[in-house]
Amino acid sequence: MTNQNRKYERLYLSIDTDDVRDQIRAIVDQGYYVERPSDYQLKIGMVNYYPHKGTITVDPSRRHPHKGLDALLELLEMHRAMIVTL
Repeated sequence: MTNQNRKYERLYLSIDTDDVRDQIRAIVDQGYYVERPSDYQLKIGMVNYYPHKGTITVDPSRRHPHKGLDALLELLEMHRAMIVTL
């Protein structure tokens, strides 16, 4: 495995499909720090993403109305923009 893949390795689990791994790579490649609190959850700051289903919640447990990777990346970019402008 190349050094490039090492930044994703800590997030991969044996249950992950290729699609889930692609989603993890896409999020990390956008410069976000991702944690993996459970087998089915990714945590990016206050945002929780469940890549197997595409569900998004924002702490404290507010469900985002849209689903999927595109919706997640849009939400994260809005959060990033808000932080930069503060």
